[in-house]
This record gives sequence, structure tokens and C-alpha cells, in this order.
Amino acid sequence: MDALSSHSEISKEDEELYVYGFHMMCAQGFFFLLSLLFGILFGIVLESLVFFIFFSLIRSYAGGVHAEKESVCTISTSIALFSAVGLIKWSTMGDNLLIPLLMILVSALIILAFAPLDTQEKPLDREEKRQFQKISYLLLLFICVAAFLALAVQMNGIFHACTVSLGLEGILLFLGHLKQKLAN
Repeated sequence: MDALSSHSEISKEDEELYVYGFHMMCAQGFFFLLSLLFGILFGIVLESLVFFIFFSLIRSYAGGVHAEKESVCTISTSIALFSAVGLIKWSTMGDNLLIPLLMILVSALIILAFAPLDTQEKPLDREEKRQFQKISYLLLLFICVAAFLALAVQMNGIFHACTVSLGLEGILLFLGHLKQKLAN
């Protein structure tokens, strides 16, 4: 960063934003590779990648609970990714569709009710909130359509990856909303 700012590529005011962006890019890369590793371990690489992409997209716009320390964030996200990929694997081994369908329904209702979550860590102004809400709803629709198309063509692993991505986002969004209510 010092090289960019010393060559006047970026201003001192923007330097913090670039550092944050670079940090976020590295964190996303780490969690992508972790999801890939868990997918390899469970034998569901494609499903773990579909899950990660869909979850990351909707999480970016809908929001949810955030850890207050970086180390807690890394550990809890790693555990959540492992659990999610494990749940996808476990879900594909059964024939019961009632639980995944209920997960989609409940998660969709939570996302519709609370997205985007305006938090202290990520405050949104009125226009950003409206924009993020619109994108959250479009992503929710897209993931639901992808889930039901996958189910229709008997790609059960992709169906469960979509379901778990919405389920995890619903949980994090609900917990974030609950955390806000308890703080007030």
C-alpha cells in the first residue's frame, strides 16, 4: 500500500479503504479454498462451490450477525462452512424433502422480513438500504429458482446446496436481528 500511496496512485484518505478491500478479498479467497477443501473431504466439490457462491452473494447484500473480533469471525465462519458442507452431504443421502423445503420457506421469510440488516459494522444509508434490499430479494428469487430447477432435473446435491446457503443466511440474519433487538 505504501508503494501505491507514495507514487500518488491513491490518496491517503482512500488508503484505508484499499487496505480493507484487499483484506476482504484475501478473506473471501481463504474461505473459498476452505469450502473447496471441505467439498473434497466430503466428496461433494461442485455442491460445496455452489453453496459458497450463493451464500457469499446473498450474505453480501442481506447481511447478518458479525463477530466483533477477526479471530472469532475466522473460527466461526470456518465452523459454519464445515457444518454447511457436511449438512449438504448428509442431506443428499436421504429422500426427505420436507425439511429442506421448510428450510427454504423459513429462510425466505426471514430474508424478506429483515434484509438488509443495518449493523454497526456495516451501516447503510436510506438509498443503500433500498438498493441492498432489492438485490437481496433478487438473489433470494434466483437461488430459489435454481433450487427448484435442480430438484426438477434431479440434481439433488445442487438443490441441497441452494437450500443450505439460504438456511445459513437465514440463521445469520435472524441472529443479527436478535442481537440488535437485545442491544436496544
